Amino acid sequence: MDIIKHLGGVALGSRLKRLSERLAKDAAALYKKNGLDFEPRWFPTFYALHQSQHPLSITALSETTGFTHPAIVVFVKELEKAEWVTTEKDTTDGRKRLVMLSEKAKKRLPDFQNVWQVVSEEISKRIQEQEHNILFAIEEFERSLGEGNYLSDLEKNLKYKQAEEITIVDFRTELQPEFVAINLEWIEKYFKIEPHDTEQLEQADKYILSGGGSIFFAEFKNEVVGTVALVKTSDEEFELAKMGVRPKAQGRQVGKKLVARAIEKAKEQGAKRIFLETNSILSPAIELYQKMGFRKIRPRPSLYQRADVQMILDL
Repeated sequence: MDIIKHLGGVALGSRLKRLSERLAKDAAALYKKNGLDFEPRWFPTFYALHQSQHPLSITALSETTGFTHPAIVVFVKELEKAEWVTTEKDTTDGRKRLVMLSEKAKKRLPDFQNVWQVVSEEISKRIQEQEHNILFAIEEFERSLGEGNYLSDLEKNLKYKQAEEITIVDFRTELQPEFVAINLEWIEKYFKIEPHDTEQLEQADKYILSGGGSIFFAEFKNEVVGTVALVKTSDEEFELAKMGVRPKAQGRQVGKKLVARAIEKAKEQGAKRIFLETNSILSPAIELYQKMGFRKIRPRPSLYQRADVQMILDL
């Protein structure tokens, strides 16, 4: 079985690379048979210099060919070693080097052009024999990639996929140790345990649940990886507290799903706003809260020494 063909779109890059290597291998053999010590990977750079009426800088070659600056640097060094190009300092900017075809290259241009012509004709013939024009398809695909941010779309879709794997469940007595352990882990890492921490962690029923609050847990593959508490402070306001995510689950949208469930619960209970306290060193958490609609407010009196940031979400 051809695994790359079988994988379809997910292996498109690998399949194109394999095709490129096949074409390059045959092109290299053709160059060699015609007495040209030339690597096909040099062709775009070499051809750009051939087409230009004057020497080109590395930057200009990068822009013309679409290859990265470091890649062009490598190609130029290899071409120079093979004596197909020469370089010289730019008289207007000593930091730059200009690249041009060598005399050897200019003398062998007819041989190069013969190779290029037969390759072009053979490729064109094979494309015309096909039902779909691969050049048009590649152009369309490149245009599609250029119209949007491919990496950004991949990252966004991966986040959706990761979020689907996270399940949010309500408090159960047997999960109480997880509530304590997850919170102790992050508090002790960055701060110190304070009296109100001890009250909420050791007596969650008294300080959170019995007053109309809730505790939620995030599960990934049947393992608890995060938790958050929603503490009722008045008929109109709840506090988002004691949120922690296991390090191994960070980046999997656990915090986002926990906060979303807490917001949903507060709305169900008729709250008008959610309050929270955090610390400025916890920048990923603050960024998450802001994305969820929280805004910073002027400080209220706090039960925590570590709390130097307070936020509100209007529901």
